[in-house]
Amino acid sequence: MRIRFLRRFLIPAIAAYITVGGIAAVLLVEMTVHPGRRLLTASDETQARDMSTYHDAQLQDASISASDGVTLKAWLVQPRHSNGDAAILFHGLSDNRIGMIGYAELLVRHGFTVLMPDARAHGMSGGTIATYGLLESDDIRRWFQ
Repeated sequence: MRIRFLRRFLIPAIAAYITVGGIAAVLLVEMTVHPGRRLLTASDETQARDMSTYHDAQLQDASISASDGVTLKAWLVQPRHSNGDAAILFHGLSDNRIGMIGYAELLVRHGFTVLMPDARAHGMSGGTIATYGLLESDDIRRWFQ
C-alpha cells in the first residue's frame, strides 16, 4: 500500500515540482539579464533639449566604446555658467537616461555639468545583456575618465 502511494502520487508530485521550479528559474534568469529596453523617443529628446535651453545649457550627444566594443550613448549637459563641478546620473533597470531628467534639471540649475548615460542593454546603448556590475563597473570607469 505504501509503495503504491509513493509510485502513484509522491514521486510524480516531486518530479512536477522540480520541473516547474526549473522552468521558473530559467524564465526568471532570462528576464533578469535581458531587461526591457526603453528606447528614446522624439518627445524624450525634445524634453531634454527644452530643459537645456530653459536653463541656458548646451545639450550634446556623447558616446564611448566599452571594453568589449559595445557603444554606450549619453547626453552631456553643460550650463553656460558652470560651477566647475560635474555629476553622472545613472538610471534604473529597464529605463533610459530620460528617467533622470528631473535630477539633471536640478543640477544644471545649480551650475553642474551633467552626464546622463544609457546603461548597457538599455536605451540607445548597445549590448544584449545586463551583467549587474560585471561589465558595468568598467563602463562607469570609462564614463568617468
